[in-house]
Amino acid sequence: MLSPPAPRLNIADTLRIITRVWWHEFASVTLLGFLLVLLPDVVLALAFGPAAGGIGGGDDGTIVWTVLGVCLMLYGAAVAFGIVVGLRDGQLRPGAFVTAGLAAAKPGLLTALVLGTAALLVSVPFALDDRIGSHGLLPMVSLALLLFGTAALLPAVPAAVAERLAPIDALKRAAELTRGHRSRLAGLLLVLALGLLPPIGLIQLVMFGPHATPDSAFKLQENWTFVEPRLWIGFLSDLLFAGLAACVPPVVYSELVRLRQAGR
Repeated sequence: MLSPPAPRLNIADTLRIITRVWWHEFASVTLLGFLLVLLPDVVLALAFGPAAGGIGGGDDGTIVWTVLGVCLMLYGAAVAFGIVVGLRDGQLRPGAFVTAGLAAAKPGLLTALVLGTAALLVSVPFALDDRIGSHGLLPMVSLALLLFGTAALLPAVPAAVAERLAPIDALKRAAELTRGHRSRLAGLLLVLALGLLPPIGLIQLVMFGPHATPDSAFKLQENWTFVEPRLWIGFLSDLLFAGLAACVPPVVYSELVRLRQAGR
C-alpha cells in the first residue's frame, strides 16, 4: 500500500499566519524594533547625517550600513526566538519577549552573519556588470541565486535560536527542512516582495517626489534636519517593514517543523 504524499507548504496559509503573528506580536516586535532598528537609525543619522546611508554616502555610508546590518541581524534573531516560542508554547508578554529574545539571540546572530557574508558574495556580479559588459546577465544570475539560496536557507536563523545550533548546523537544518518546499518558498518570497512594492513606492513618493533619482534623493536628504517630517516617515517605515520581515523566517520555520512532524 502506497504511503500518502508528504504534506506541502501552503503559501496562502503561511501568508495568513505571518500577518496574524505580526499583528498579535506587534507590541513586542515594535518594542524590540525601537531598541534595534529605530534607535540605531536615529543615532547614526545624528552622527553622520541623514544622507549617510544613501547612495553616495562614501565611507560614512559603509559604517552606517555595517552597523545597521548587524543591528538588523540581532533584531531578526531575537524576534525569531520570541515568535517560535509564542507559536509553540503561548504568546510571551512584551517584556519577556524582548529579554528572552535578546538572551537567546547569539546563535541566530552568528548564523545571520554567515548568511550576510554569503549574500554579499552573491551580489558581486551587480558591481561587475558594467565592467564586463554582460548586459544584465550577471545580475539576473545573481538574483536567481539569491532567491534560491534564500528559499533554501530561510529558516536557518530561527533554527539556530530555537535549537541552539552553530551556524553550519543551522544551515544544514534549514536545508533539511526546506527540501521539497523550496519552489513554494520562492513563490512565497516573490508574493511578499510584490505585496510590499506599492507601500514602499508610496513612501518613496512622499519622501522624495515623483521624479526622484538616487542622486537627487541623496542631495535632498543632505539638507534635512531632525524636524523634517519626511525623515521620521523614513525612520518609522523602516521600523514597520523590519518588523514584518522579521516575522517571516520564524513562521516558515514553525510551519516546516509542523509539516515534518505531520508527515511522520
